[in-house]
Amino acid sequence: MRRSKQLIILLQLLLLVVSLFTTSWLWDKWKVDTPHGSYRWVGMDFASYWVGIRESFYGADPYSPETTLKIQEIVYGRSAALGEDPMFFSYPAWLFLLIAPLALLPYKWAAVIWVGSLLWATFNLLYKIASIMGNDNFLAQMLWLTGLFVGSLPFLVISVMKGQLGCLSLLALFAAYQTWKQKPFLAGILVGFALIKPTVTVLPVAVFLLWTLLQKNWRFLVGFAGVMSVLLASSYFAFGNWIPSYFDMLDAKVNFSVLWSVEILPAPWNILYMSPFVGILIFSFYSALKRNNTFWFPAAVLAGIALTPMRWIYDLFLGVLILAEKRNLLPIQSLLVGIAVLSPWSLVIFPEATRWNVAVVGIPLVWAVPLLSIIIHQKREREKEHVLETNA
Repeated sequence: MRRSKQLIILLQLLLLVVSLFTTSWLWDKWKVDTPHGSYRWVGMDFASYWVGIRESFYGADPYSPETTLKIQEIVYGRSAALGEDPMFFSYPAWLFLLIAPLALLPYKWAAVIWVGSLLWATFNLLYKIASIMGNDNFLAQMLWLTGLFVGSLPFLVISVMKGQLGCLSLLALFAAYQTWKQKPFLAGILVGFALIKPTVTVLPVAVFLLWTLLQKNWRFLVGFAGVMSVLLASSYFAFGNWIPSYFDMLDAKVNFSVLWSVEILPAPWNILYMSPFVGILIFSFYSALKRNNTFWFPAAVLAGIALTPMRWIYDLFLGVLILAEKRNLLPIQSLLVGIAVLSPWSLVIFPEATRWNVAVVGIPLVWAVPLLSIIIHQKREREKEHVLETNA
């Protein structure tokens, strides 16, 4: 057993080194050409919070135009990047404590460590989910791992390699769900980190907190309250009252819309779109209370990616958390899950002008099909068991 643990540690260290080396190697080789010049892809989004937190060391407002210009200089090599994303510091300042150690390092080193670590953690996430789906069958696990890797490639390229904070939220929420029964205090802390980027994680976190409150899981709630208190206190110490500036920035950047995906569709289609996700969430939560199942979590994840994603494809990666628990799937359900996992590749057939709108609306609908199938199947199985028990 001890030798087995040592081997796992060595393999993890090797994977981490390979991830860091790959990130470093791609640093100056992966550039995007635009009419305004080329810019580095690796760590592009990391630049905004590295600069924002670093500026706080000098008493600057991370949401100010001056900070935005410095972010542009890091990303594009110039402060007047006409036609490019203005690259605001568009995150709650409670990420200060997390990023501050990296902000002490030179930008390249910090970005390589951040992106390489996210890449390493994401590979572990895919392996863990493949193990769950494979149900102790090595061949099935390898098939699922291959499918998950292929289906996740768009997210690895667009989200992980850019250093998106949403990847951290995804990893934290998965780890919290895996540990909340055995280590509730730690899980509560992890759920707090899932709010580092509060977009699609807001609904799952809110449902998580409601569930643990109803279960009177005080250790979980204390862990969550503790980490949020520390994150908020440290951010106020570094920035002062940053919340008004944060909302002003959101209004300037995206005309702050929480239900951005719903606004893509005209009425009454947007109401029709929202209805099944809200219905699945309410039914699953009620069913969990009555029958003590755990469908409240995947239903909350589904509602999150359907109702509160930011634009583009970043936040849709969270859909993989629907597979965070072992279930006995029928062959048809496995096929539906496989289609959902690979669905991001279907976007290549759509024109670029409509691609991201199609993704934000369509991918949650694709994920809803296998989840609904699994919920209905388990409900029928429980009804059969109840009938058999009654007859006996």
